[in-house]
Amino acid sequence: RKTHLAEVEHTVKAYRDSLIDYLSLDEVDIIAENDFLVALEWYLNFQYELAELQLKDYLQTFPDAENYPQAALMLGDILKYQSRYTEAATIFQDLIAYEETDNEIRLFSYAMLQDIYYRLGRWDESLNTYHAVADQFLLHPKEYDGAVYLAGDCYLQKALSSISDRTDKPKPLNPGQIANLDSAVTIFSQVPGASPIYILAQQSIARIYIEQDRLEDAIEPLLNAATSRPPLFSDGVIFESIWTAIAHLGHIYYELARRAEDPEEIVRYRNLALEQYG
Repeated sequence: RKTHLAEVEHTVKAYRDSLIDYLSLDEVDIIAENDFLVALEWYLNFQYELAELQLKDYLQTFPDAENYPQAALMLGDILKYQSRYTEAATIFQDLIAYEETDNEIRLFSYAMLQDIYYRLGRWDESLNTYHAVADQFLLHPKEYDGAVYLAGDCYLQKALSSISDRTDKPKPLNPGQIANLDSAVTIFSQVPGASPIYILAQQSIARIYIEQDRLEDAIEPLLNAATSRPPLFSDGVIFESIWTAIAHLGHIYYELARRAEDPEEIVRYRNLALEQYG
């Protein structure tokens, strides 16, 4: 059955292609629009196998079509969803370079490309992609808070990748690692408080301070995370992170009590720890 359908599809496309040279531009535009709408329907209904074939054919047959950038964006999204990162990255790179791509699609393509490099652990390439349009991401915090967070985490991962040895004993931080951690704090701080991932950003800031043994500095971002009220539509992981922040805050107060020498400070930190644990 699949073979038969493939043969029919090939015949129909061959017939269409043979007609294009004899049709007016308006008639070709109508065919292109219909082909795009078919691909869009399959894409919106998560029929990605069918959508991919239709989109590839559309992009090859109608390279000057009005919906070309949107079709390429959809194809890139499908490939990224399927973890075909190299193919997807090529699509988004081409979209960024394509002169007819509007600013909205180009900016979204930067975000998708940044995310691909992040998933591949290619921190520098992810950061270069982010910094190319960081000012535009920050102008649209509601849509691109994730891009800001990923950039901060790239700096964090770059620093953490060489902090511990095989015995997990902390190593002294070199200037490069400290600079990466400082950059991470700066970028994490740019995630707006109304964002669902604000809690994660604040926890990451606290983690950076903890890695540097700056426990008192870690208190404020953990308090921010613990007292945050994310939007109700946020993922369950976000709400669970509130409890994680409270637990970390308790651990820090307990450790500060253990390190304190002043009896009043010991009691104060212990009470704060008990309050969080409670």
